[in-house]
Amino acid sequence: MRRAEREPTKGEQLGRAMPCEIRQSNDEIRTMVHVITSRSVDRYGDVVEPRGGRFENFKKNPVVLFGHRDWNFPIGRNRGLEVSDIEVVATTEFAGLEQSHADAETAYRLA
Repeated sequence: MRRAEREPTKGEQLGRAMPCEIRQSNDEIRTMVHVITSRSVDRYGDVVEPRGGRFENFKKNPVVLFGHRDWNFPIGRNRGLEVSDIEVVATTEFAGLEQSHADAETAYRLA
């Protein structure tokens, strides 16, 4: 497995992006079914094994945070995960304007 060209400094956040694949969306109930990770090589040469995920703690409080960063605002809740040998597919229910959450509305519309 190839790693980044340099080691991260202490406290540095590592960001990795993958193309977003949306399988289904429903504007009425503000849900989106989308791939959140797959068994493919990322730009750093790393591969995530979907069945190796530990989701127990996440399922206890399935809050979806903007950009996956714990200091950012929540934009919704996870309503289900489907784990296979090749990917993890999530169903996310986004907060919206009725919850006075303009940023979550923006995130939903941009996805």
